Amino acid sequence: MLKYNLKNKSDKNKTIIKNTEITLNELYSRAFEYYIKKIDSVKIDQLTTCKKIVYNGIIFTSESIKTKRSDSSFISKDNRIGLIQTFVIYKKTVYVIAKKIVKMMNAFKSTSCPQIESNLFVCDISEQLFVEKIDNIKKIVLINIKRQNCFVSLFNSSHLFS
Repeated sequence: MLKYNLKNKSDKNKTIIKNTEITLNELYSRAFEYYIKKIDSVKIDQLTTCKKIVYNGIIFTSESIKTKRSDSSFISKDNRIGLIQTFVIYKKTVYVIAKKIVKMMNAFKSTSCPQIESNLFVCDISEQLFVEKIDNIKKIVLINIKRQNCFVSLFNSSHLFS
């Protein structure tokens, strides 16, 4: 009997939603309603949300899920950095409600060689919420320093020496 390595076999175009719930969080409802008004003029009173999603084989979680590594930070296609608060399922589409992360300064920048910039930034986690479609985000690395300060790495490689 042949055995296959199943860890490399995944359905890349599948979204797995974990444990949905109905929420009445007014801040989330207002942020989502503001975003969705561009598409659909509806009043949002309650949202179908969840804290964990597997999208294209990549795990994304809410900031509230505490694990050894963070799966709750992302960068959008228009370069907005966010910290996931919750996921919203609306008309079979998944959206992310996130706190905005603001770049404060480049962590390593040389005055003698200004054309070389690091992909590591010192950032501030704001309380401002924004909404993004799940297919517009890419996972990044976030290292929390204090409650509102963090390092964010935009280094894009699956292996250090690739």
